[in-house]
Amino acid sequence: MSGQEQSADPILELASALRDLTWTVQRMEPAETAGLKALPALDVAVLKTIYERPGMSVSAAAAELTMHPNNVSAVVRKLMVEGLVKRRTTPTDKRVTELHPTAKALKNRDKISAAWSRHIADVIARLDAERREQLVSAIPAVQALVAELRSLDTPK
Repeated sequence: MSGQEQSADPILELASALRDLTWTVQRMEPAETAGLKALPALDVAVLKTIYERPGMSVSAAAAELTMHPNNVSAVVRKLMVEGLVKRRTTPTDKRVTELHPTAKALKNRDKISAAWSRHIADVIARLDAERREQLVSAIPAVQALVAELRSLDTPK
């Protein structure tokens, strides 16, 4: 549904607009970060998940991101080559590995986040003041929606 079309149901219209937004953001070119290689959206999503829950397994990250474990594992290998993620075996079972952000990743966390946010912030800045205020006032509702959507995918 394009921005021109109107839905009889505003909730469906909002859902469609959010889907279009996420699709567009995922396809944006990654921004270069000072001293770091540009990271695609998928790499940033995996890294952000590891930041939020250090020590999780590839399987747990895949479940959280609703991705296939092989795809997460491939991203983790790329992030390891970039020096942003390390694997550690657990003390109790050497077959189990945990994912942790490296010191480099932690040091550059804000830069990595800002590199992605900067694109969107630049576009938001071009909107008129009323639209910017509407978007800012929607932050709590969007955060609640994200939490609710994540809870649907979280194994009980």
